[in-house]
Amino acid sequence: IGASVSVSGYQCLRFNGIAMTTTSTTSMAASEFTVVDGGDNRACRGSTAQDNSANYYSVFGGTESLDACKDLCRSAAACVGIEFNAGNGRCEVWTRAQGIGASVSVSGYQCLRFNGIAMTTTSTTSMAASEFTVVDGGDNRACRGSTAQD
Repeated sequence: IGASVSVSGYQCLRFNGIAMTTTSTTSMAASEFTVVDGGDNRACRGSTAQDNSANYYSVFGGTESLDACKDLCRSAAACVGIEFNAGNGRCEVWTRAQGIGASVSVSGYQCLRFNGIAMTTTSTTSMAASEFTVVDGGDNRACRGSTAQD
């Protein structure tokens, strides 16, 4: 509708489309934990293979599984990775600010870096625009095409 003409008792309204809601979901596909140097039979270290300061980690004995060790890391604000030994239930939650920079070969241990918690984000957008708008005031107007003569 491009124009309207004056006609008593008519209303001219332009259809804008149906009001709609759009929802989109974004997921991070990155792995939450990644293995260091292959992961299995590896013990975590600081900047070099000889760098194993006890200040870099907290030890949790009696940890029942790798998943339980991961949960300890997830709950620690500064966690950068874990070292786990299933044979003795030892879990080290690493908090070294520079992260895990190296590893050494030690039978029965696993070393994993923590990359952050995987997230899913959902956003919803609603369009509240009216389905119809009046043309030239609407009341006592008859709709026409591109000109008043159409």
